[in-house]
Amino acid sequence: MSALSRRHFLALSAAAASGIEGIVAARRAPAHAQGTRLHLLQWSHFIPAADTLFEAQAREFGKQAGVDVQIERINQNDIQTRVTAAIQSGAGPDIIVLANNHAHLYQSSLVDVSDVAEEIGGKQGGWYDYAKVNCVAGGRWIGVPQFIISWAITYREDWLRDAGFEDVSFETALVIRNGGEYPVFILAARRGGG
Repeated sequence: MSALSRRHFLALSAAAASGIEGIVAARRAPAHAQGTRLHLLQWSHFIPAADTLFEAQAREFGKQAGVDVQIERINQNDIQTRVTAAIQSGAGPDIIVLANNHAHLYQSSLVDVSDVAEEIGGKQGGWYDYAKVNCVAGGRWIGVPQFIISWAITYREDWLRDAGFEDVSFETALVIRNGGEYPVFILAARRGGG
């Protein structure tokens, strides 16, 4: 059985299972998986059935690609520590699923996966700008989007009225936040998984 490259794994699994968000490399391009084992790190999902479904998808992919996918799960709040440790030690999981724009924290240590992201985008009608903002740095894709969460956003209309604004729409709040003289705080709730 020939060794499966991580890049080939990404291309296949992204197409088959809607993508992998982040790849951490130990400051070198991942030429080949070690043997036929692929170590993937992700958080434990809030809904256990999501873990069960992902495991089934990984088993199916493993059968099709001839690779043993080892899934390791930890609390979502511990992912950042593990990524940092992997970068510093030069060893760790082959693929790490990162949330939000966290790939930017490690952009100098992530391999260029532009070919994978562009191929997927080309087959599925392109990427939303939000996905690009989270996964592109320095003109290269440093992660492959797997999912996007629509955040609930709250702002205070009464504060806008008190400041003398007649238009209290969300668009007005964004304009003020992005350069106006009045501070506007736009809050989003976040809960760690695990």
